[in-house]
Amino acid sequence: MAPAAGAGLGEDLRALALTSLWLGITEIWATGFADAERHLEQGVALARRIGRPYLEFSGLACLAEVALYRSFTLAAERGRQAAELARGHGWTGEPAAGTAYMAVGGALTWQGRLEEAEPWIQRAERTVRAETEPATRQTVHYVRGMLELARGRDGVALAAFDAVERLANRRAAAARPARPARGA
Repeated sequence: MAPAAGAGLGEDLRALALTSLWLGITEIWATGFADAERHLEQGVALARRIGRPYLEFSGLACLAEVALYRSFTLAAERGRQAAELARGHGWTGEPAAGTAYMAVGGALTWQGRLEEAEPWIQRAERTVRAETEPATRQTVHYVRGMLELARGRDGVALAAFDAVERLANRRAAAARPARPARGA
């Protein structure tokens, strides 16, 4: 392999690793938000520099989700940036797009901008599937519940929160180890 090709591949792999939602989630739990955000930002910057818009897009979507814990304004900004990249490249149905939509919808909901939040939440509901992104789908239901609660639609909010609980129970059941077989 030529050295230039190997160097380029190394940057691609580094950008992929740094923009990974799983790396971000692991760092949030292990070392806190600062490390996750820093590495995701490095990955987005690297993806831009090496011309990998999909990695930039997925990294921005992850950054939007991480930012929800720190700044609703920043979460909405990053989510919109990711959504714009998705729109420009035909990736609006990708799971990362759903994450971006959810982050914008959640940020707007928690800012009390309910009418602006609605279309973002609808996009997330159409995009994120429980089969492929159960944690994000759970969050989409939660954001829907918060929006409906803020609107005073308690029954609709309760239905959304029930969906959150059902998904959480399914995820917990799937994570439980099987019982060992007993010898005869």
